Amino acid sequence: DLSFNVGISVVAPALNGLINLQFLFLEGADIDDDSIKAFARYLESLKKLEFLVLNKNKIKSKGLLALLPQLPRSLRRLELSHNRIGNKGTG
Repeated sequence: DLSFNVGISVVAPALNGLINLQFLFLEGADIDDDSIKAFARYLESLKKLEFLVLNKNKIKSKGLLALLPQLPRSLRRLELSHNRIGNKGTG
């Protein structure tokens, strides 16, 4: 839980060495479109990631579109409820 405001920009580079990470829970971490774009480029290195929880953040359609192409093939579940994604991000 990053609600103590460490910030995703500080955490994202640390993900690079976590090759066996399977679950990543970032609910309520105050992640917006700019932070999700920076975060997304590190997802490629998480070859075993199965669950990514991004509920209750500030992600909009633009951030979602930046995130989707970076998701690892191993991902089985992506949670994005209670964000600000509109119809543009769903079609």
